Amino acid sequence: MVGDTRTGKSEAAQRLLEHYRAGQFVNCEAATFAGVIGGLQQMADRQWAVTWGVVPMSDRRLVVLDEASGLSQEEIQKMSDVRSRGVIKMAKIQADQAWARTRLIWLSNPRNESMDRYTYGIQAIPPLIGNREDIARFDFAMALTNADVQMAEIYRAPSKRTPRYVSEDCQLRVLWAWSRTAEHVEWEKGAERDVLRAAEWLGEQYVSDPPLLQAANAHVKVARLSVAVASSLFSSDRIGEKIIVRRDHVHAATRYLHHLYKKDTFGYFKMSERNRDQRRRAYANMDRAKHYLLENRMLIEFLQGVEGQFRRDLVEQMVNVTREEANAIVNRLFAWGLVSPNGYAVKMNPALHSLLREIEEEAL
Repeated sequence: MVGDTRTGKSEAAQRLLEHYRAGQFVNCEAATFAGVIGGLQQMADRQWAVTWGVVPMSDRRLVVLDEASGLSQEEIQKMSDVRSRGVIKMAKIQADQAWARTRLIWLSNPRNESMDRYTYGIQAIPPLIGNREDIARFDFAMALTNADVQMAEIYRAPSKRTPRYVSEDCQLRVLWAWSRTAEHVEWEKGAERDVLRAAEWLGEQYVSDPPLLQAANAHVKVARLSVAVASSLFSSDRIGEKIIVRRDHVHAATRYLHHLYKKDTFGYFKMSERNRDQRRRAYANMDRAKHYLLENRMLIEFLQGVEGQFRRDLVEQMVNVTREEANAIVNRLFAWGLVSPNGYAVKMNPALHSLLREIEEEAL
């Protein structure tokens, strides 16, 4: 969850931990990377020993990483093995490895910014996390802005009402779920087919930029969330050994993802719509763009030589045109859906790369 400060992210997570009593809370701004993951420590006899951090020490439990912007993008990248395989490998002076099948909830403000800087909350995720593959490892994400939380909610006294499901029962239920393995999961007839259909439908609704949903892993995310829904409802066999995933659980998981991503403040659905419209516009103008590029060979050579993006002033220098002419080139490519803004640079869209390859093949 990425969001503005004072919107209740940390308090909600702490209440969750207090109720389920199955994890711990870590403030990443006050902790070192070694404290979170692990590091080397020199002992009194000058020998080096591996000291594991909070995440591997909480194997098969929950860790809430608060203020995740306290971790650099490079440190988040170093956690790739932990998040994908549940294993930490220490390959330094002293080599060792440990299990880290830890459930992680990430909470953070935008990195050095506020949510007001972004049109949509999803735009705050890439600067915070960094690499696409690290973003893709999240099961799901959401955003929270000051507009989502009313001031009356912030200043309201904590509720003293007894929860409908008491802490002891919730702890037993979540520990039961976490003690299950893949062989304990049983799918109702038609449920696995529904997972694939849901993944296909979500793939049509959302683009993979940023890659929260990708064609290659959407079915895995829907399946994992479906098992989580079934577990939270204690859907089991008569002896309480297996988790029974029903079709309704798959539908609930799909609706939940769509609900999060369609929210206006998060903007994943709207950005995907804009991206799809841009793609349609690009392919509709492909012949016109091809004819335009073929009339300007220097522009073709320039575009083939840049690595995915360029600045407008570079067009002036390399194509030998005036500032006004360079602006006209960029504006035309943008109107045709072949480029899009990326900060101070101009990003080349997939349709433009495809067109350049087609022109090069024809030249051969």
